[in-house]
Amino acid sequence: MEVFESGCNSHMTDRRESWQLKPDQSFSSLEDAQDYVRQKSRIHTELPNFIVGLPEAQKSQAVDEFCFSEKYLFYQRYFIGKPDVKKIKAAVEAHAATFQKMN
Repeated sequence: MEVFESGCNSHMTDRRESWQLKPDQSFSSLEDAQDYVRQKSRIHTELPNFIVGLPEAQKSQAVDEFCFSEKYLFYQRYFIGKPDVKKIKAAVEAHAATFQKMN
């Protein structure tokens, strides 16, 4: 998933984004696809912020939870197969509502 920000910078108060789903890679096995998602998520998502400070024994499980569970759907950018767009939209709306409550 690619995110395109509208406006002049990411610090705008009324920032808008448009999201685009597009195929990235094809793999011959599920394990290869999962490794790819883990690797890309470490570089292009908030994943490092979620696992910093965790003991090494817990990091692998935390990475898998971040990458493959619906709990962190708002933060995910890489998926195996076609993601459920309705669930992504609901996660984005829930996150936005939480953010608005804080302000």
